[in-house]
Amino acid sequence: YVLKVTTGGTAPACTITATFKGSNVSAGLVNKELVLIAVNNGGSTDWRCASTSIGGTKIEQKYLPSSCTASDVVLTP
Repeated sequence: YVLKVTTGGTAPACTITATFKGSNVSAGLVNKELVLIAVNNGGSTDWRCASTSIGGTKIEQKYLPSSCTASDVVLTP
């Protein structure tokens, strides 16, 4: 399902991005990305989720991990 995984930034502001394939995946994930964003929380790290795709369409909630919410930030490529 995943075409590639990339990392960016440096601690404590880093990201992990999973880019989904353009075919042979659920239609709701085609060419989309799930981004985990590290957030400094007073000495510990919390993680937020965001999604993006070509055109900026979010991944539907039913495809996201339960800890991610549809209200999280949409990133634009």
